[in-house]
Amino acid sequence: MNLNYHKMKFLRLAFYVLIAQLVLSGCAGEAVEETSSSSASEINFDAYVGRNASTRSSETNVDFLKKDLHDAYNAGFGVFAIYRHTDEAPLMLLNNEHVYWKNWKGDHPDWGYEHTRYWPSEGSVDFYAFAPHSDVPRLNDNFEIDFLLIGLL
Repeated sequence: MNLNYHKMKFLRLAFYVLIAQLVLSGCAGEAVEETSSSSASEINFDAYVGRNASTRSSETNVDFLKKDLHDAYNAGFGVFAIYRHTDEAPLMLLNNEHVYWKNWKGDHPDWGYEHTRYWPSEGSVDFYAFAPHSDVPRLNDNFEIDFLLIGLL
């Protein structure tokens, strides 16, 4: 075989290696960013009821939960959240916060609530949710749910 053939073969291989190196190095160091309409540290909610969902809720119809509050005052769901830091006593982060479906930010509906809370930088948060929403249950000082029967006391 002649020398030009080997040079061409080597140059072609070097060209492919160079192209591969450029393609692979062009993606290095790029982080994948989460595309969300809200801040990354904002606490957000979603509702899911499917075949395999474990629930003890009295309402499992997501369409009912998404109703307008003018049509169904108890649409949506209630959420309790208890923040536990390793050095301090537990704190109430959400106390029966009413989460409901509406246009919160922009022109597309989403689950939201009135008093925005953010994820703490340390510790842990325990969540407890129920549906449909009701104003009756509250957490007492021991972080136990009280179901007061208003009008029957």
